[in-house]
Amino acid sequence: NASHALNSLFLFDGSHSFVAAYTQSYRAKLAQGNEAALETEALCAFVQQFTGIEYNKLLEILLPLKDLEARVNAAADLITQIHKNINREALS
Repeated sequence: NASHALNSLFLFDGSHSFVAAYTQSYRAKLAQGNEAALETEALCAFVQQFTGIEYNKLLEILLPLKDLEARVNAAADLITQIHKNINREALS
């Protein structure tokens, strides 16, 4: 008839790369003006739906590119390398 008390405390530590990616993206927004960073952020989120590529890695690839067209092309390449059946032009 003894009541059992559960005395457990779970602490979850967040992903360091996730925090770093966000910090990096906001730093980039301040440094380069909003547009490039916002485009990159949107494309990162899109590419992540189709690939297992980390947000950090995507930022490194896409952010330095010269314009939206270059970023879209790179994003389409990353996705079609994995999903060969997707029409690259239609995806772009």
